[in-house]
Amino acid sequence: MHWIDKQRATAALGTALRERGWKLYGWKDDQSDPLTDYFSPESWQGVAEKSGVILAVAVTPYHVRAWSGKNGWPAFHAVPKGKSWQIEREGKVIAAGIGLSQCFDDYRSGSADHDIQALIDRIEAAAFKPAREAAHRRADPNGEIRIEVERDWTWVYFPSKPDEAARERMKALGGRFSGKRLGWYFTKPVDLSFLTASSTDSQTASPPGNRLSPGER
Repeated sequence: MHWIDKQRATAALGTALRERGWKLYGWKDDQSDPLTDYFSPESWQGVAEKSGVILAVAVTPYHVRAWSGKNGWPAFHAVPKGKSWQIEREGKVIAAGIGLSQCFDDYRSGSADHDIQALIDRIEAAAFKPAREAAHRRADPNGEIRIEVERDWTWVYFPSKPDEAARERMKALGGRFSGKRLGWYFTKPVDLSFLTASSTDSQTASPPGNRLSPGER
């Protein structure tokens, strides 16, 4: 990919990332002036942060020398050859991938950035999947499954990640996992006896509260 095309693709990706809640470092707004034939399009140096995760896009050793850990920027590493982006957490690279050229295709065609959103989905899946899996480990102090009832909502917290059979059965019953509450929830009464049939798990009803909206989960 030509460096100008890469710059435009990176800026297009940055715009979409910012709309998805990422904090961008090294962003420059479009300063072009058609009245004076001055061309200075929007650009981004390829570093973003969200929830303690660092994303580097098309970042080179030059970017690292110039900005890594300086002037309020987070520390980051150069993206390896053959990759167009990488994810870092606590100074360690946890994932890397390709797909930046697809962002340019969206930019050039003026499409509804389908490929850009798909790429961000992949990036966020790689960035936050470990945290989501760790969330399954929120547990009762006694290491038991904890079930809480809030009006017509039921919440289930596990001492460790439930096995695939349990997850699939909960999904079939309408269960969903909440990253904010770190537990599974059901919006209608369900029979969860299969979760506790082989254990001495307890069920605790919490004080009634307001029904949560999806945005509060």
